[in-house]
Amino acid sequence: MKETNYGTYLILIVLLLIGSFARVYAQAAESPLDDAQDGFVIEEMIVTAQRRSQSIQSVANSIEAIAGDDLDELQKVGLEDYINSIAGAGFTRNANGSVKVGLRGISAIAQDEYAFSSTTSTTGMYLDDVAVQGAGALPDLNLYDLQRIEVLKGPQGTLYGEGAMGGAIKLILNKPDLNEFTVKGEITGIDTKGADLGHRVRGAVNIPLVEGRLAARIVGSQESRKGWIDNIATGEDGVNDIESWSLRVALLAQITDAFSAELLVMHDQQDVAGFGQEVDILGDLETNLLEKEYNDTEFDIYALTLKYDLGFAELTSISSWFERERDFAQRVPFSIDEFILPLAMLPPLGFSANETLSVYEEVDTLSQELRLVSQGDSLLDWTVGAFYRDRDRDVCTPYDSPGGFALNGLLGSLGLGALALPQTTFDCERLPITGLDIFNRTAEETFEQFAVYGEINWAFTDTLELTAGARYFDEEVEFTDDQLAFSVFSFLTVPASTNSTSDSDVLFKLGLSWAPADNQLYYVNVAEGFRSGGANLNATITTDPGRFRTFESDDLINYELGAKTSWFDDQLTLNATLFYSDWSDIQSDILVPAITTPTVSVLTEGGDAEIQGAEVQLNYRSSNWLMGLSATLQDASFTDPAPNANIVEDSQLPNAPDLTASAFARYSHDMRMGELFAHLEYRYVDEQRTEVEPVIPTSPLYDDDLTILDSYDVINLTLGLRAERWHVTAFVQNLTDERYAVDYGYGLSFFVGGFNPNMTALGTPRTVGLTIGAEF
Repeated sequence: MKETNYGTYLILIVLLLIGSFARVYAQAAESPLDDAQDGFVIEEMIVTAQRRSQSIQSVANSIEAIAGDDLDELQKVGLEDYINSIAGAGFTRNANGSVKVGLRGISAIAQDEYAFSSTTSTTGMYLDDVAVQGAGALPDLNLYDLQRIEVLKGPQGTLYGEGAMGGAIKLILNKPDLNEFTVKGEITGIDTKGADLGHRVRGAVNIPLVEGRLAARIVGSQESRKGWIDNIATGEDGVNDIESWSLRVALLAQITDAFSAELLVMHDQQDVAGFGQEVDILGDLETNLLEKEYNDTEFDIYALTLKYDLGFAELTSISSWFERERDFAQRVPFSIDEFILPLAMLPPLGFSANETLSVYEEVDTLSQELRLVSQGDSLLDWTVGAFYRDRDRDVCTPYDSPGGFALNGLLGSLGLGALALPQTTFDCERLPITGLDIFNRTAEETFEQFAVYGEINWAFTDTLELTAGARYFDEEVEFTDDQLAFSVFSFLTVPASTNSTSDSDVLFKLGLSWAPADNQLYYVNVAEGFRSGGANLNATITTDPGRFRTFESDDLINYELGAKTSWFDDQLTLNATLFYSDWSDIQSDILVPAITTPTVSVLTEGGDAEIQGAEVQLNYRSSNWLMGLSATLQDASFTDPAPNANIVEDSQLPNAPDLTASAFARYSHDMRMGELFAHLEYRYVDEQRTEVEPVIPTSPLYDDDLTILDSYDVINLTLGLRAERWHVTAFVQNLTDERYAVDYGYGLSFFVGGFNPNMTALGTPRTVGLTIGAEF
């Protein structure tokens, strides 16, 4: 692998910036500007978290927002780039690129990477008003030209419903401009330690087709991130390349002064050629796995938003179709013992293999929402709405042929599993299975939900406002196991079955806020959240299928006391929150006796947990400086585990670090031709669990250390010059080249008889980049 010459690269960047600085200063000397102005204030951020436009400081809820211009300037492209700057966020990323997010200790602790019986995310994700989360990991969309990102913390059950039990992430896109033609774009060179040069190209064009009435906005991006993991077994360098691209078209029609329609069409694709993980016993950034691993994901979104201004209120209709297609393969340890020793009647033979588990998944979601939001100055603001969602999910897992399986099994039994041959997998189109396949499985899930909701804000005095909301939902989930077959071991074949579950309930929210002055807001909220239940695909092969046929929804109630204040003529904002959450009937996976294997994992009630904590946000601005700090200190732990859940009482919840903190300082200097700036950012994440702590180890070789990610901190630096029509930016991400784990791979300690080395999914090493952009 080539060695990057960072010295030369940095020198070139510095020379370019010095040249730009010199040009600006030379012109400024002829006509100097006074930049030492008084009266600088924190820029007001307008958000739509409560389904209406409000200043973020007037929202009686904990919310953080990042402006789209800041995202572009600091090269925050993906979920990992911005989520760790949010106080109270827990973040893990599987080596294949799939991410899991927890907000204030609430996360999908039983989320299944392999897409079968899996809980949904506890964090809702919305592209404008389109919900894009579902079973499994959150999507990591490659977005450009955003207006802002809003992160709402705490349950958002009344306005956002299912899937927003811990909070919600809203990605707000820039809308087409009906009157002005604009073009913007940028190109970025990316140099990550241990990798070849990569690049990112992004652009957007706004075209008024009929001035004042019809406009289109087209946004596209393409990125090539070169790999930094070397495979010493195959001699291949940089195996974890990532190629991604995105294209979206928005068409806005102002049909009448009161009626508008917006059509959004978007395609987003990410191809992960190999995994960003190292084998722990090898050298820095090295692996020796022979299996072909990849994760290719495509998202397609079609949305039509109609708005009609009724005067007293705005009526909005959002119709959307969201489709996700995922083709995924990952190495897993695989033991013959699991098939020839039903119910663990005999001791293990130690005959094992390393197999490539392939998963193909399609998710199609149709949703419709009608919402009526009051307008105008009134003592009573209100929102009412109805929501419908219909989701279909098809999954299949084709395994490989028995020839390679037998050879690798022999190597595994001799302790030579590292020499296993790479495996090939069959496409799902080959189903139904043939006698050459070891194991094939297909399944489909249907989810249907209807809900109605409402929320009022009543200002019953000049300073006091009461908030009350409710949401009724009714839903049904059906999971069909189309085919579960061990064709070589046909006597273990299990017939197809269908499991279903239904649920209905009412969620409440109640809040009281007090605003004694324009720059002070104090509030108390009590809010409920929930997450849908589902059906266990593995129930048919357990010894008690009736008991584990379905798993129920879990729910949460959150109590929050907060303050939002501004000081010194709005030069300083200080917000603080105390929160307590009571999480009941947590969806967890447990091991139970099975027919075809000694044990199998099913989803069921894992018990209860409590989360209590405090968070603070501080921002200060002077004439040249903008500084900020956010931090969350929390204790998230199981308080009453279910008897069969195998969870240690008072143990830490996964994805719930005790402390998360971020700070930044930005210095800017306004000159005639533009703004010079330097932005330094620091992020700290405390240690966190990736799995629950078991009372009884899952194997004799279990090592709890492999479920705990060490604490880490990351420093980013950005330097730039922004003029009216162009900008140039140099950045260094992970300045100190910190090696930090974002997840652990399953190792020897997790499986009896299977050889699989311990692996660590790593955060990206130090990355240096240079961006040149223009806007017209």
